[in-house]
Amino acid sequence: MKEFERLYSDVMAVKGGKAKSAKTEKLFNEGDAKIAKKVGEEGVEIAIAAMSGKARKPEIIAESADLIFNLAVLWAQTGVTPQDVEDALKRRREAFGIAEKPGKNRKV
Repeated sequence: MKEFERLYSDVMAVKGGKAKSAKTEKLFNEGDAKIAKKVGEEGVEIAIAAMSGKARKPEIIAESADLIFNLAVLWAQTGVTPQDVEDALKRRREAFGIAEKPGKNRKV
């Protein structure tokens, strides 16, 4: 996902003071709880969009983009990198044949 990597890089530039973005700066200034709340809100909005009927695809796409943006901010805030998550997905794929969430008794 080249666009995600670009987005993450842009978010990190704002966090490091090398770029300006009023929305992103505001999220960083509001802290972990606000960023986490935004991630949760976007997840709920995707779920609602998924249940909304025939016209849901554009809404799911838009809400997914919002979720990914806020997730990039959360990762930047907490020191998580896209590579960290990619590595976790790779471990899951290698262990289970697909990058799915492991069952309760299976740790990766």
